[in-house]
Amino acid sequence: MKVKNKKSLNKRAIVSVSLLFMFILLPISGQMIGIVKDNPEAHYFWGGTHCLLGLLFSVFGIFHIVYNWKSLKYYLKKK
Repeated sequence: MKVKNKKSLNKRAIVSVSLLFMFILLPISGQMIGIVKDNPEAHYFWGGTHCLLGLLFSVFGIFHIVYNWKSLKYYLKKK
């Protein structure tokens, strides 16, 4: 039973750290799109990076909710 909890904790940790990483990088890539708007190649790169980060942020956000569903239900019941 402890092995299962340890694996679950690792998944939760990976998802949470990934969300934090993307949360920091998304605004940076958005700003870079504006900064390099005169350079088509750089604009294409940063635009693609921003879209990919946004998609990954959404996917990891769903996993974050799924992995923390029990805690979320508990917090919602308290209020």
